[in-house]
Amino acid sequence: MNKKNFYICRNDTIAEIQSSFSRFFPMQAINFFSNSEKNNSNDSCVMFSPEVRVRDISPECQDGCIELSNSMTTDDLEKLVHDCFGLHVEISAKATRQTNSVFQKLSWSSRKKNPERVRSSPGRSYASYFRDMPYGC
Repeated sequence: MNKKNFYICRNDTIAEIQSSFSRFFPMQAINFFSNSEKNNSNDSCVMFSPEVRVRDISPECQDGCIELSNSMTTDDLEKLVHDCFGLHVEISAKATRQTNSVFQKLSWSSRKKNPERVRSSPGRSYASYFRDMPYGC
């Protein structure tokens, strides 16, 4: 595997980081959320707009990079971004219209198990390895 570095600069906007991330993982999305308080009763955080700059979210943040590897999970990368840059990110599968997507199969229950057709989330009960993702490391 070629060495791949995911760069984050303090002057980057969220949109620039998302674009850079999607070059490595076109089937994945990275979103940035507030680190601090939980604003809703369901413990959700506020998601930052794509126009926001990293320096505005995390003033102490310095430019840097994270080396991506085949053995890295989405949880690993989220933790590294938080530890290295002080940013709360969440990585998830992009919404797709493909019916044979592995991620779509994981996130939708079958009709037999879910007769009301209520969408269920796979949560974080399994580790997603980037090596298992199309176009990943």
